[in-house]
Amino acid sequence: MLLGAALVAFWLRPVPGLADAPRAAALHGLLQMSLPDRTTRVHRFRLPTAGLRAEVVDLQYRTLLGDALGDADLVVNGGYWGFGRDARRVLIGLLHVGGQELSPLRKTLDGGVLVLSRGIASIQPSRGYQKPADVDLAVQCSPRLVAAGSVIPKLKEQGGAARTGACVRDAGKTLELYLTEPRDRGPSLSQFAGFLVAQGCEHALNLDGGPSTAAAFREQGEVVRVGAGRELPYALRFRQVR
Repeated sequence: MLLGAALVAFWLRPVPGLADAPRAAALHGLLQMSLPDRTTRVHRFRLPTAGLRAEVVDLQYRTLLGDALGDADLVVNGGYWGFGRDARRVLIGLLHVGGQELSPLRKTLDGGVLVLSRGIASIQPSRGYQKPADVDLAVQCSPRLVAAGSVIPKLKEQGGAARTGACVRDAGKTLELYLTEPRDRGPSLSQFAGFLVAQGCEHALNLDGGPSTAAAFREQGEVVRVGAGRELPYALRFRQVR
C-alpha cells in the first residue's frame, strides 16, 4: 500500500495570536542522554508551529530518506508499517494529511496520534480519537510516552533501541522531534520518556524506531544525515516559512 502520490503537501495556516510564538535559535541541537551503563547522543529538532510547512513524502520503500530533504529544513521517519495478509507492505495506523486519509485509524494500535491543526500541535490518545474539524496532519503510532509533563505509567523498562519521538511543548506552539543515535543500542521506552520529561516535553509520542530511525537536515550549508533511512514507506518533511 503506497501513498498513491509522490508528494502530498499542505500549509499550516497561521493562527491569530501566534505571531509571538517562541522561535528557536537553531533547528538542530545535539544532547547527551545518560543511561545506567553508558551515554548516548540525542538529536533534537525544534520547530515552532507558527509558519511551519509540513509535507508527507512517498518514499515507496525505495528512496533513501536522506535523499528526500529537497529544499526543506528537516525530514524524519514517520509511523509504523508492516506486511499484510498478501505479503504486501502496508501502513499501520492513521495517516491523514491535507484533507486526505491515506491510512485509517487502527483501533488495536493503542497509542497516540500526533496532530497538527490550525497551527497548533497536540498528541491525543488513539483510543477515542476524534478528528478535529481542520486536520493538517495526523500520524498514529505507539506508545504515548509523556502526558501532561509526566511519564506514561507501565512503559517497558527493558529493551534498548534507537528511537524517534515527537514532543509537544509551549501549549502546542512548539513541536520537537528527538532521535537517539541510530548506531547505538539506545534507551528503553521508559528511559526515553524520562529523558523527554527532563527536556520539558508536555506530551510525547514514540514514532517508528530501530532501523527506521533517520533524519536529514542542513547545517552550515551542508546536508547532514542521521541513520540509514532505508526501505521506509514515507517521510515527514518540514520547512519554516519566514
